[in-house]
Amino acid sequence: MADSDREWPDPPTSRQTDIYRVGVRVGCSLVVAVVLVAAFWDYLVTALPLFWPPQDPFSRWLTFIMLQALGFVFLPLSIGSFVGDRLYDRFY
Repeated sequence: MADSDREWPDPPTSRQTDIYRVGVRVGCSLVVAVVLVAAFWDYLVTALPLFWPPQDPFSRWLTFIMLQALGFVFLPLSIGSFVGDRLYDRFY
């Protein structure tokens, strides 16, 4: 039997839809976001006037906003989801 003839079972989908797992992920993400904001508070206070109104050139302002979103939104969600999954698997 060739490898391409094997039938593999579908992965369980309850991991993505378990409301308690999602709650743990969101909670851990919020904790990471609060720690990140506390660690970089001085920077955020200094950079806050640069967020609005848009600066010229527009592409530089948009790049700045996207980098801030990456650092203060995407990273806490990524780390919080990873840690939340590990905590949920270990304790629940």
